[in-house]
This record gives sequence, C-alpha cells and structure tokens, in this order.
Amino acid sequence: MDHRGYSFCIKRSCPETSTVYYVCKRFRKGCKAKITVRSGAVVADGALHTCDVAVPHVIDVRSEMRLELQRRSVSNMATPPPVVWQEVYDGIKRLHAADDATLTIIPCAPAVSIVKQTRKECTAGDVYEAILSPSVRCVSDKDPRSFLQFSVVYLTHATTGIDRMIGFGHPDLSLIQRYPKITLFIDGTFSVVTKPFSQCLIVMAFEPAINLYVPIWYDATTWNVQEMMRVGVDVINRTNNPLEKYNRDFASRMSTHPGLLAFIEGTKREAARYIRRIEDIKHLRQTASQHAPPAKLEIPEDYESFE
Repeated sequence: MDHRGYSFCIKRSCPETSTVYYVCKRFRKGCKAKITVRSGAVVADGALHTCDVAVPHVIDVRSEMRLELQRRSVSNMATPPPVVWQEVYDGIKRLHAADDATLTIIPCAPAVSIVKQTRKECTAGDVYEAILSPSVRCVSDKDPRSFLQFSVVYLTHATTGIDRMIGFGHPDLSLIQRYPKITLFIDGTFSVVTKPFSQCLIVMAFEPAINLYVPIWYDATTWNVQEMMRVGVDVINRTNNPLEKYNRDFASRMSTHPGLLAFIEGTKREAARYIRRIEDIKHLRQTASQHAPPAKLEIPEDYESFE
C-alpha cells in the first residue's frame, strides 16, 4: 500500500472490525511510521517517517589504523600501548575532520593487542632485544648517539647464579667523567625498576663549571647491597642528604616499578632536563618562579556597622 508517497506493508489485520494495520516497508531500518485502515479509509496516521533521513557517510579506517599502530609500536617501543592507540586515533580524527563522516575504527582493547603482538614479533618477546632497537638505544630520533652504554650479564654466586646490569647515560653528560680529580656520588633507588632488577644505581658527578652535581649514569642492576652483606663484605654507608633527595625527586617523576622500556624513556627525559639546565646556567638564562596572583582585599560595608 502507498500512502503520501511512502510504501507500507501489512503488519496484522482484524477481520472482525475490518481493520488493517500497516507499517513502513523500511521498518527493519528503524522507521517507526505506521497507519491504521478501517473499512478502506485511513483512520490513524502514526509516527513520522525516519527512513528518508540521509544516511550518514561511513568511512572504514581500520586498515589505515592497523598500519599506523604497527608503525608507531615499532618506532617507539617505550610508549605504552594505550597511548599509542590514543595518538593514532586522534590523528585519524584530525585527518578526516573535514569529511563529516562516521568512522569505523579499531577500539582500544584490540589496538593494544595489535601493538603488543607487533612488538613481540619484532623482538621475539625479549625485552632485552627491544632495547637494542634504534628508537630505544639512541638518544632521540634526531640524535643517533647511543644512550645505551652497556648491557652485561655475568655469573655470580647468588641464588640465581646470573646477574645483569644495564647502563644508560647521555653522551654529553658522560664526558664529565674525564675531568681530573672528579668527585662521584653513587646512590640506589628501588621503586623505579621492575623485575628482575633489584635497584637503579644513579651515578652523579660534580660539574665545577656550574657548581652542581649532575646524574651521568643510570644503571639498572639485579645486584643488591644485601648480597655484599650476606658474604661478609664490610660496607661503609655515607649519606649526603641534598644529593639523596634527587633519588626521591627522580622516583616521583616515574611510575612505581615501570617496565624497562618506560624506565629508559624516563631516564632520557631526565638527562635531557639536565642538559637544558646546564645550558641555561652557562648562558645565564633563568625563569622567574611562579607566584600566586595578587589578591585584592575588600572590607565589607557592614563591617563597622554591626551591632
């Protein structure tokens, strides 16, 4: 049946009352329009048609997202998988912002699996193989110098029988070691490393040009001072509170027990921060400290007229 330019089909009929109930032929697409015909005359015209509303343009970007997820997961292995997905998703939205279309995307959970699987295939599931990739090993994409200084595995008499030590340091900061009569300060922190590592040894050297101790090495190691005490080695503990405070500051800028790749990324940011700090001191650049905005005090009008 056609009515007002639309086609209807019979939903049900009632011979006793000579009534036929019709619905729009496109009811499967969500159109709610319906009419009631009794004795050959339309007696009720139901909801408005929604089937003639323009169907939104849909663009399937799943293949595009998959390729971008795989590319980013390999180019920067230290970035957490959810962050990789968010960056790719934001980029896809900006790319298709002018299309005014509905995007069919890869949700976050499957995207995280794609990132993890891609990294696993590239490194055979070995995180120690991942740190040898250029994106992790080098200082940055624009600086091909090695931030990874050494990765050593050696036999020991401890419970595991094997110890591992991985050292990271910015090449510009490592040059401070060549100063004559250099003063070193070595301290360890435990919360910024993940298993199987026990602690991170931070080696700080005194830079006389700026009168400042600078962290030049970050060594993730499975060695622990408890092993020296266990075998009876005399340990002399010296403290220097101003320098020990750096460990707490460094740990506050890292999550608790992050993954190895996230730990490396954090040490890169920390080294870059000290590089900028040294340059600022040498060139007498300084930033004014943040102060609270001035407060305007007002005396209420009825302050002096209370009873």
